[in-house]
Amino acid sequence: NAHAYALTMWSAALRGAIPVRIRIDMFSFSAAYPDEEGMESVIGCSYSPPFWLLDNGMAFPEALFQQLVNQDMSGTSAYDIRLEMNTDMAFYYGIDGNCPDSMVDYVTIVLHEVCHGLGFMDSIAPNGALSLSDGTYSYPLPYDYYLVYNGKQIYNQGASVRKTAITSDNLYFGGDTAYEGNGGSMPKLFAPAYYMSGSSVSHWDWSVTFPTFMRYAYDYPLHQIGPQKIGAMEDLGWDISGGVIGLPAVPQAIFATQGTQVDKVS
Repeated sequence: NAHAYALTMWSAALRGAIPVRIRIDMFSFSAAYPDEEGMESVIGCSYSPPFWLLDNGMAFPEALFQQLVNQDMSGTSAYDIRLEMNTDMAFYYGIDGNCPDSMVDYVTIVLHEVCHGLGFMDSIAPNGALSLSDGTYSYPLPYDYYLVYNGKQIYNQGASVRKTAITSDNLYFGGDTAYEGNGGSMPKLFAPAYYMSGSSVSHWDWSVTFPTFMRYAYDYPLHQIGPQKIGAMEDLGWDISGGVIGLPAVPQAIFATQGTQVDKVS
């Protein structure tokens, strides 16, 4: 089915000894969120995952953290990644990529949302503060570490610099492997002048020319994890299987449990 197909594609791309537990709930957003403006046009969303600290002063989403420490964290949380999908949408559940223009390709949306849960997410608040804190210190995510503005990383600069950067239309992902995967240039990130909660920073910019399912809004069906994305995931800390991932192989590290918001894709 579409769930297994999309998740197996990620499993073929990333190596890991500890299974990643994913919950996907499917229901009508218009019925569940009647008082939230704009939810009727949201296709899917991902919740903020559990985060864990390493002694390098950085926080990691649970799905990645447990691979790095080789320890199953299932005793502390039910799921590593939790997604919601809006059944008000006309989803195309086929796995052939031949989604009609009038429908939304479900596999593409699952690939997108799972990518956030695996670590393609920032922790920068609209005011530029790092939002993960123990009350005394703030901790960047691996993704924050690779954010580049005016040729410099911003994770270790002041909140005012980060605030400017995330609304500059001049923000890039500076990981070495993503740089190589993009042909020797840093992939540009979505950082419009007006900060868009759930969209800004944690997506490729709309102007990128490579095929991608990681723009902030649904664009077209894509059942491939390209070199820019594979490179970014390796930069973030994942052990990758190597190469551009298309047709899935046998699942290795990721499985899902389908149940009865940090990111929202429209």
